[in-house]
Amino acid sequence: MTPLNVLIVDDERLARNELRRLLAVQADVAIAGEAANAADAEALLRAGGIDVLFLDIQMPGGSGFDLLERLDTVPAVIFTTAFDEYAVRAFEVSALDYLLKPIRPERLAAALAKVREIRGRRSGRLVSACSFATASAAGLSLSPTSCSSRPRATTRARSLGRSGR
Repeated sequence: MTPLNVLIVDDERLARNELRRLLAVQADVAIAGEAANAADAEALLRAGGIDVLFLDIQMPGGSGFDLLERLDTVPAVIFTTAFDEYAVRAFEVSALDYLLKPIRPERLAAALAKVREIRGRRSGRLVSACSFATASAAGLSLSPTSCSSRPRATTRARSLGRSGR
């Protein structure tokens, strides 16, 4: 199986180190990069090749939500945070999972199992009613307009929980 290329984004070095340690036991996971802030993460994501984004929410210089808002294509997103109050918003922006720090190995394994399951279902084609979250989690890196006839700005606004009107 092709490895899952992951990007770890967290302003806390110790949190990045711990997640890297937890991911090391996953044979099919390759850490493609790390970033301590949204700006550095955006540059890495624009370069492409990321299947899964482990994303903290509160960071200096911009939140994880701010980062997602600036992207045209988004890989599967698994939020990693110490705050449970953002969970609903995370799923409104099509997060695949939401892990509370300290991250438990079994929760991380379950989140990665979701990515693998969705990736395994990938058939190589998308239908008009495709799910942006499902396609992203399968490693297809789609723009929101790939699944909709709505203008990009409206689709992006709706995926971020705004009306777009």
